[in-house]
Amino acid sequence: MPTYRNSTDVRSPTLRAEINGLSLDSIMHADVSATGSCKTSRFELTLSANDFTQPSSWLNTISGKASVQIFISVGPDGNETSMFEGLADGTFLDPIQKIARIQGRDYSALLSSSTYQESFCNRTSSEIVTSMATRHGFDMNIVPTSTLVGSYQNNGYNKMLLNAHSPIVSEWDLLKHLAKIENFEAFIRGRVLVFAPAALLFGNNIPLDPTMATKINFRKSCPLYDQINLAVKSWNSWLGQSSGYTDGSSSSEMSPDAVAISDNSAMEIAIVKPNLTDEVARSMALHYMDAINKRMLGVDIVMPGDTMISPYDVLTLSTGSAEFDTDYIVRSVRRHFSSTSGFSQHVQGYSTGSNSTSSEGSSLQ
Repeated sequence: MPTYRNSTDVRSPTLRAEINGLSLDSIMHADVSATGSCKTSRFELTLSANDFTQPSSWLNTISGKASVQIFISVGPDGNETSMFEGLADGTFLDPIQKIARIQGRDYSALLSSSTYQESFCNRTSSEIVTSMATRHGFDMNIVPTSTLVGSYQNNGYNKMLLNAHSPIVSEWDLLKHLAKIENFEAFIRGRVLVFAPAALLFGNNIPLDPTMATKINFRKSCPLYDQINLAVKSWNSWLGQSSGYTDGSSSSEMSPDAVAISDNSAMEIAIVKPNLTDEVARSMALHYMDAINKRMLGVDIVMPGDTMISPYDVLTLSTGSAEFDTDYIVRSVRRHFSSTSGFSQHVQGYSTGSNSTSSEGSSLQ
């Protein structure tokens, strides 16, 4: 099990960026976020632009698509680690202060701006995502699926389209849609397209001493009901039959002296979507229950920066409070570097104890 460390080397790192292969080390400020769960990771760099009037200036060499890679060195040996890889959305120049800013995001930008058109008949989600990754030259971490989400024969029509006549207008929207159907995580890290269940992505288990943080905020929801019953219902007009899925998951335990605001012991949530199979309805119900559970107990941590913590790592906190001392899955990490104020990071996580979607429920026929 990794042990969290917080050394002087990590507090005072060295950052370097490559823009279209051109190395830049005049970084004054940097904000870099790492996320998952169908989110886009982003970056912003502030660099010195003392030579912007010279033809050889890096600002004058950027034209068209600009690939950006950010490296960090945290030790006396000078070994670098890749901190971010993606594309620039734009550059901004302040000729008075002689500074330049570059903003951008990860390679999901390629999928968001893609105009590729295709229909996906009788193909599984993993097959669709694999074709998407192959088309853009991504490396892949894709878990195979079995349901024909782009089925024509089973449902009587093609419900998975990527063209001008579809509500799904980009490959990134399609990827997020498939992740929701399968209850998967989908994101791009570096040049790797990830499409897998969250349980297979959990990384290091890191015990975190609260004294290493500068601020910790716990977030706990206070629902009015001790039970949430969620149902996804559907009617297939072509086949003339109903389908769906229902799931009940305890959200909290009401205290004995809590004021009874309602006589109902459970909150009912119904989601109605047309032309779903039982399997798709089940995946959708688990997806929504997972989203509800992730909001039950969470944590925000501000701490000195490091290169160890990543999304899907598991942080173990011990603050002395039994109500909040548990394991938290890292949702996102936002790192901030400044040549004057140092290196810090903001970590968001949600409790593993409230992230239970194992209830089998029952089919609705």
